[in-house]
Amino acid sequence: MSLGFAIRYPLSLISISFGLILLFQGLKNSYLPFIKFLVGSLFGLIPLFLYHLYCFGNLTGPMSANMIGFSLKNFPFMAGQFLLFLNILYPFLFFLSFFTRLKERWIFIIPSLVFLLFFSFQYFIDTGSNFFESIVMGQRYIVPIIPYLLFPYLEILNRIKIINKLLMVFILILFISGIGINYKHQQFLRRQIYYQTELYRFTKDAELIICNKDVYELINPFIKPVKWISFEDQGKPISLDEYRNSDEIIYLACLAKNEKMKEIFQEVLNQFENEEEFYTETNPYYFTLWKLRRKTL
Repeated sequence: MSLGFAIRYPLSLISISFGLILLFQGLKNSYLPFIKFLVGSLFGLIPLFLYHLYCFGNLTGPMSANMIGFSLKNFPFMAGQFLLFLNILYPFLFFLSFFTRLKERWIFIIPSLVFLLFFSFQYFIDTGSNFFESIVMGQRYIVPIIPYLLFPYLEILNRIKIINKLLMVFILILFISGIGINYKHQQFLRRQIYYQTELYRFTKDAELIICNKDVYELINPFIKPVKWISFEDQGKPISLDEYRNSDEIIYLACLAKNEKMKEIFQEVLNQFENEEEFYTETNPYYFTLWKLRRKTL
């Protein structure tokens, strides 16, 4: 669990879920399993905390470098989106899992519920060039819970005789789909590396980057932690008046994959009078950087 946490910090939600399960079981039986789990987790986290102290000067490290806002207003849309995607790629994956006969069902279901609830408060939407790509990309935050749900899901499917007869067909479809998904993902990663390189090349002196989500995904605290804020909220530009006369070195950045985002960025750009176009390219996506001129005395 500690290794997973070091690789991707949100995986700590799964560790917390297991801890809660063991704590609840301790009310009926013994707290010894919970204590062992807690001690083991702490020992596993010590090397990570030491690394954070060495590289970043604090225990949280890059966790505190790039935080995304959470809001109750995001919940209805995001929970609906995640539930839709979870039940399409694997038909009725989430809902069927509650009907499993496995005695350990809550070990798989509770971490999934915690993960789903946590990220439903964060606004995130990503679309591909077609419906299938959008389904795959839309699950980015909740991919870690799919392996947990597959255990109760497969137990249920194993009781359906016709599914057993078509098993090889499903495996073949998943195998071919997996190759296609990985190929597309590698293309995406190559583009991300390119844009990340360009971002850091042109914003070496940045103290703040005002950007959209496709840009802040490029910010890597292990390369250079940069403070950032989003210039849009749920597809609408936000007011940035407080930054118009800031003493900070500020860049406006946008990576737009559609015309709508370009229009939002243009509205944001119109809020400033002392901006300077620093870098722009339009292929394969619209990628632009603007530097705000610092006010003169």
